[in-house]
Amino acid sequence: MLPNDPTGYYAYISVTDPNAKAGQTRTYFPRTQMELREGETAYSILQRTELTLRVSTHPIYAGIYVEAINDFGEFDDGPLSGWMYKVNGVFPNYSSSLYTLEDGDEVEWVYTRDLGKDVGDTWLADSGSNNGDTTIAPAATGSGDKASVSLSLEDMKDAIAGAKTSGNDIVIAPTIKGTVKAVQVELAKVALTAIAGQTEAGLTIQTPVGSITISNDALASIASQASGSKVAMNLESVDKSALTPEQQKAVGTGTVYDISLVSGGKNISSFGGSSITISLPYTLKAGEDPSGVKVWYLNDAGELKQIECTYDEKSGLASFATSHLSYYLVGVEADAEGEDSFTISFTDVKEGDWFYDAVKYVVKKGLFEGTGTDTFSPNTPMTRDMLVTVLYRLEGKPAVTGTSGFTDVKSGEWYTDAVIWANANVITDGYGNGLFGTNDSITREQMATILYRYAGYKGYDVTGVSDLKAYTDAADISDWAQSAMSWANREGLITGRTTDTLVPGGDTTRAEVATILQRFVEGLKE
Repeated sequence: MLPNDPTGYYAYISVTDPNAKAGQTRTYFPRTQMELREGETAYSILQRTELTLRVSTHPIYAGIYVEAINDFGEFDDGPLSGWMYKVNGVFPNYSSSLYTLEDGDEVEWVYTRDLGKDVGDTWLADSGSNNGDTTIAPAATGSGDKASVSLSLEDMKDAIAGAKTSGNDIVIAPTIKGTVKAVQVELAKVALTAIAGQTEAGLTIQTPVGSITISNDALASIASQASGSKVAMNLESVDKSALTPEQQKAVGTGTVYDISLVSGGKNISSFGGSSITISLPYTLKAGEDPSGVKVWYLNDAGELKQIECTYDEKSGLASFATSHLSYYLVGVEADAEGEDSFTISFTDVKEGDWFYDAVKYVVKKGLFEGTGTDTFSPNTPMTRDMLVTVLYRLEGKPAVTGTSGFTDVKSGEWYTDAVIWANANVITDGYGNGLFGTNDSITREQMATILYRYAGYKGYDVTGVSDLKAYTDAADISDWAQSAMSWANREGLITGRTTDTLVPGGDTTRAEVATILQRFVEGLKE
């Protein structure tokens, strides 16, 4: 028979919007009996209704995707709205152009506003070879050793529907040609919200660089924190030349990975109390024991902290759970830094000084430099440009664009990029009237405020506060610094200069800032 020849068999088709208005059904095409043709599908029988269709070739799954019927389509009534089809009362989990009809089949095209939930969410449990699983493999783009994928809600809708009925996790495994060192998978925020809200599924991003597995609870937290319309999940094998000398010394011969989640230009570094699982590749060298494979967290200050992990020799993956994202080192025990042999030789910093350990700490981590070849100047007041530069180094000196907007910040100075970065991320906004106060000594309340804003920018908990009434000069704290000083005192960063005074307007010395920075990194960042 020819494809359009009648078969002598019949099916029924209807096209409705069952919840069009106040529960009233809107009928686009009444239930009608149609004689089946050879190879008739749920899509081809819809074409025969002569309704106006807008369709596309699905970018991930084979087949046709119906975007709109009579100019009413997906997303026209909410982020989870669109046309779906039932056959004999259940929603198949794949393209209508792949569903071959049989005699007596009842085909219903319905408009849903919640992935089928509002029209009865009965799903085909076993869709066999018809792409009913929840693993998708979009083609990646890119050049050189970088690859990327960007997925919209439309791209994810079938996978979400499949996860809803199966309970399985959604796996995104981009198809990547060649060898890459960096992969970015970008997902629409509404897609993450749909997975978290409409299913119990987790999400796994599977790439040659490594894998990230995120629980449903963590997905909900990430989606709620997203400040942009998309969330980028980045996995990258880091060129160690990009690390500071101290970090390079710490990692030795191990492989370093940078894992991050970014939305709206801001890092998402917490997951609502949940952890995520990361799996990173490691190839055993001759003579290495699989049980010796370890993972270390390399913090921004260049310290290695071992993380409990499991190594699967067959897959070559080291897996671990974490509640924060940053640099990670994968290797064997010998790759980790040995005894601390770092020394300082400043003539004005001696063992026994109350600030000796703090100065050694911040210099070793590359946060501070000396004021001269053999001087640190511990009692010299810290300036505003010095402090933002320290935080900029702590952040890893990210690339910046544009200008600072401050008239007293010149281009090309050692502090210029740090000021641009701090201002762009609302870590400091200067004095007003176009002035940053470049060479001004930083007061204790100014420092508290800048640290408070930086902690908030990093996603750290800044809700803890202290009652400062016990300090006799608490009333001297500026209104704009009240919350910051209360938080800094609560965290033990800024305590009283004497038993009963805070001296909020007093200058802060380099030794004091070194001590406070050590407390901050060890107490909050980790």
